[in-house]
Amino acid sequence: MKFLLKDCHISLANALRRIMISDVPTMAIDLVFINDNSSVLHDEFLAHRLGLLPFKSDTVDNYEFFRECSCKPSCHKCSVEFNLRETAMDDMKDITTDHINSNNIENPTKPVKYLNAEGNEEDPILIVKLAKAQKIDVQCIVRKGTGKEHAKWSPVSTVAVQQLPKIDFDADKLKVLSPDQLVEVCNVCPSKVYGYDAEKNTLDIENLGECMQCHECTQVMTEYGREDLLKVSLHPDQFLFTVESTGSLPPEEIVSKAFNILIDRFSDLSQKTETSDIIMEDD
Repeated sequence: MKFLLKDCHISLANALRRIMISDVPTMAIDLVFINDNSSVLHDEFLAHRLGLLPFKSDTVDNYEFFRECSCKPSCHKCSVEFNLRETAMDDMKDITTDHINSNNIENPTKPVKYLNAEGNEEDPILIVKLAKAQKIDVQCIVRKGTGKEHAKWSPVSTVAVQQLPKIDFDADKLKVLSPDQLVEVCNVCPSKVYGYDAEKNTLDIENLGECMQCHECTQVMTEYGREDLLKVSLHPDQFLFTVESTGSLPPEEIVSKAFNILIDRFSDLSQKTETSDIIMEDD
């Protein structure tokens, strides 16, 4: 998902990026009880792989953070229980996220399933391979958390932010250059930002967001002695975001929740500032 954020300072754009990474809550395996494990993976290795599996977190707001819950060690208010009990009988067996079963079938919290570009379901995530007669018997407790506590709770695989490129030129003035010169300006750009309009003998901007400020185009213009015709810079208050979700939450929901968290923090800061001013006036 990509979106453009306008009319804000770079500090706010970075704050939004950091909140999406570390403060939007999701569900993930937090406790693993291994009753039996004869696979090639050590218990710690197996528990680590299970902990990093992404879970659907559409209902994450229905749960409490386990540190704020009065139960010990878990209850239905703060966690969901799963089990993984598989044995390889006659041949090698792939154990995947499809083998993780919830103790509550109706619970929507479950391992993420991915779809390819055609909309078809991809293969589930491989956890471990069992050889003949090997088995695992594991109980997992899924809890609510944030990426600030551990990366397994981060809802995004990456959030990239870049200042929106700004390219200024006058299409009419570019006509003083020959078609070959304009085509050279297009071809020298490694990101293919420009397109050549043969009918009007000028440049078109086709992929503005792909500009990486290499200034190859302006160097060519300088060689032609017409550096005044093309200027490349950055918008100081416009930022292009690229958000890639792990699948636990839709990217649109991640962005929306991040904005709400940021607004709540500003509101809290404003209230504390007003309270501080009142105390100082009393003193």
